[in-house]
Amino acid sequence: MTSDGSLSNNLRVIGELERPDHWHLNADDECYFFGDYTPGGGYSHSAANQLVINLKRHPKFRGKPAWRHKVRAIQTCGTLLGRTLNTNLASNSVIVPIPPSKPPDHPEFDDRMIQIAMNSDPFRHADLIRNTTARSPLHHSDQKRDIDAIYSALAIDLADLGDATTCFLLDDVLTTGASFRACVRKIGEIDQIKRVVGVFIARCARPRVEFPMLDIPSKN
Repeated sequence: MTSDGSLSNNLRVIGELERPDHWHLNADDECYFFGDYTPGGGYSHSAANQLVINLKRHPKFRGKPAWRHKVRAIQTCGTLLGRTLNTNLASNSVIVPIPPSKPPDHPEFDDRMIQIAMNSDPFRHADLIRNTTARSPLHHSDQKRDIDAIYSALAIDLADLGDATTCFLLDDVLTTGASFRACVRKIGEIDQIKRVVGVFIARCARPRVEFPMLDIPSKN
């Protein structure tokens, strides 16, 4: 998709190299991502940053010229998702957006992930999990994520679940993995669901710290 290598047409697995960046994930969590988002890198840093920043445009820009960039990003992600997921799974699976930090009745509620899921033909989507309490987005807060607190604010709506046995939990950016883990716990209360897979447009790629080699003299 891009020439800078930050965004791929194919899903990449969160493996042993990537998992330490997302410390709430368990070793047996099945998670995939398309791109590497660099926090603080800005719009011009990479194609992945451009896509994520456009996706995250605040609802206050709705109806303004800049909103078209968000709409285009949503369409791009939906098409990418529908083309990449194994279509053989479409009949018994459902795409479930991880709910945003604001509940549906909040003026700052952002339904971008719902819109992406709706554009992911041939897969069905279900607004299975709702957030009932407003909280600050992770990138706007210095507080550590509390999985128990996130979980306690979640509610389940089974109306659109159908006969799905596989759930693709969808979010724009994987940061610590706390929201994902809270949603996995909540979905675990649904006996019908046998497999939960995390799918992320991008993951936070944290720079590796390189320590210089020290020339330590030996003892005589």
